Amino acid sequence: MPVEGSVRFLNVDLLIGGGVDRRSLLQALGGDVLAVHEDAVVQGKKCLLLELARPGLDLVPTLSRLVAWAERLPPEARRSWERASIRQFDIGIQAGRTPHETRWVIPRTLLAALARIRADVALTVYGAEWSDGRRQSVAPRKAAAPGRPVGAGRR
Repeated sequence: MPVEGSVRFLNVDLLIGGGVDRRSLLQALGGDVLAVHEDAVVQGKKCLLLELARPGLDLVPTLSRLVAWAERLPPEARRSWERASIRQFDIGIQAGRTPHETRWVIPRTLLAALARIRADVALTVYGAEWSDGRRQSVAPRKAAAPGRPVGAGRR
């Protein structure tokens, strides 16, 4: 079976759901963040799935920009954020054959910011081996025009 060559950071998905006013959050997107999916289901709840509209950054800059967006939400969107039962930053990592170990450090200041906005962090690691018999490179996705989805899956 084909195997990915290198371990790499893919992206951070921001999931917001459960009792939210999606309209106010979508209006707050601006040019930095875009909606990839408006009806993703996580833990049985409908969620917005958002991503940074700037592909190709490493983990800390990507996570920092998404957290900064959440910290700057206007009042109506802030109320929706506070009502959400799911506020999750899902870090995507592609496993690979090399290197033997890879480390990304999230600085304590960023961890403190995540705690202040009452967000969870998830880590999704995609297996190195492709079971469907084809090798597919996972390059950073290109950003779509603001407000237009670029696709829900990382693979």
